[in-house]
Amino acid sequence: MKIYINEYIYDQILEIKEKEKSYNFSIEKAQIIIHQLTNITHDNIDENGFISVHSELFRKLTFRDYNKYLNSFVKHGLLERKNYFAQKHKCNKYRIRVSNKLIVSNIEVSIEKHSLIKKLKNRIMPSAKQKYAHLFNWISDEDFTIDYNGAIDKINGSDIKSCIKTNLIQSVNAIRDKNIRFICHSSDKRLHTNITNLKSFLRQFLYYKNKKLVNVDLKNSQIYFLAMLLLLIKHNKEIIIDNNTIILHIPSESIDATELKRFVDLTIQGNFYPVLGQELIDEVGYNNTYEKRKFNSKKKMLQCDFYDNPKLLMKPIIFEVLFSRNETTSNEKKWFSKKFPTICAVLMKIKEVDYKKLAILLQNFESDVILNKVIKHISKNHPNIFMLTIHDSIMTLPEHANIVQKAIVDITRDSFGYSPKLSIE
Repeated sequence: MKIYINEYIYDQILEIKEKEKSYNFSIEKAQIIIHQLTNITHDNIDENGFISVHSELFRKLTFRDYNKYLNSFVKHGLLERKNYFAQKHKCNKYRIRVSNKLIVSNIEVSIEKHSLIKKLKNRIMPSAKQKYAHLFNWISDEDFTIDYNGAIDKINGSDIKSCIKTNLIQSVNAIRDKNIRFICHSSDKRLHTNITNLKSFLRQFLYYKNKKLVNVDLKNSQIYFLAMLLLLIKHNKEIIIDNNTIILHIPSESIDATELKRFVDLTIQGNFYPVLGQELIDEVGYNNTYEKRKFNSKKKMLQCDFYDNPKLLMKPIIFEVLFSRNETTSNEKKWFSKKFPTICAVLMKIKEVDYKKLAILLQNFESDVILNKVIKHISKNHPNIFMLTIHDSIMTLPEHANIVQKAIVDITRDSFGYSPKLSIE
């Protein structure tokens, strides 16, 4: 089986082999560990190029003794590491030490041992392949291709750290070589593939039968699914996700009807962020500008950001409201709580034991609608339509975008009574 390794990293592994005498250092194992590390989903890579390594998942993708190799890479200068304590529920982070001036190039490496090849095949989860066979067939179709040279030129010409370029090129290599990633996590229930792992600016290079693809996207999907969740609670309807009933123990009277109506109306009209952002600027800002203050813990100083765009102002505030810990406070969270007091109380109730519960619940909602309802409906009625999912959007050919749009509208309206705003990218 062939994989691709950054040429600089390949040379570094050979040098470490000569230096590392504390255990039987395997070049093939080291190459696989680096290959899997640089193919981790981009959701796990921060803006500085550090990659979160979840120990249990990474052990499945590599080997029981993978930590020996990571320690060797750190000791000999190939990787940098940020250590995190278990009680903080955070993973160790690693970043490849490469110069920003380095030209990122890759060389082909052959993995011969059957036991090692099996590790590379762990990127396909059998249960996900069986459940979403229609999507697996499309992603493995030989007619699904990437303009490799165009994508590589775009990466190399971009103003991105070289350590991040390495990961981007690995993603492009994986699509070109049909090194398929197809995993459905038990927690978020999202389908993670080579396409979800591809940065948005590289999707323009994807083709099916030499035709460019489009994305049918649910605009502001997290707000939409939150609004639908609140409606189900208010109307005492069962919350069913992937045929499982979710019990939240929240009485319908906890949500004020007038408050919920405004929340839903703003969501369905597609005005949620700009309208609320403008209200915040008008009520608390100065001269049509809002100053958002936040303490930068890394620099140990107060950071001030100025906003005159209501949508750009409100989006991170909503993410803070939805996904931060209940005890985290800010002037913006307090302002939003005054606008929607009963809704915010319900959100805090959902997050009181585990602040991540709301995020996972909304991801489950999204996955159930897109994967279990929309995709299956289209596959049954239009089996020849090419489709791949990127969580809250569906990639297809331009001539099939209307069919995909109609399926989303019909199914969400039947399920919740309201449909989200859609866009084609």
